[in-house]
Amino acid sequence: MSTPEVIPIRREPDYRTSTIGRWRGGQFFASVTAAFPEGWSHDDWQSLKRWCAVLHRFDGFGRHLDSRIQFTGTTADGEQKAIDTARLLLDEWLDALPERQYQDIAIAPFE
Repeated sequence: MSTPEVIPIRREPDYRTSTIGRWRGGQFFASVTAAFPEGWSHDDWQSLKRWCAVLHRFDGFGRHLDSRIQFTGTTADGEQKAIDTARLLLDEWLDALPERQYQDIAIAPFE
């Protein structure tokens, strides 16, 4: 199976793809997410679960332009506080996208 040139992503309000769409410069995919470091163990997982605000921007053809990723805290620091901080930061980043519209997107694979 070959790698597709673009991957369509449907916007689903009030779900994981609620903050995707288009802006004057192309397309965007934004989220609040948690991640564990590579090789983590189950011991003390709360201090290793890191929450982040993430904004990927793409051109109009779906090619990756850049990514902003900001750490906002761990579950051990207070999970809800870390999530709320990430959401506020993400709202600021999204508000700065000119002519932002939430809708389906199609992006090229990237690393």
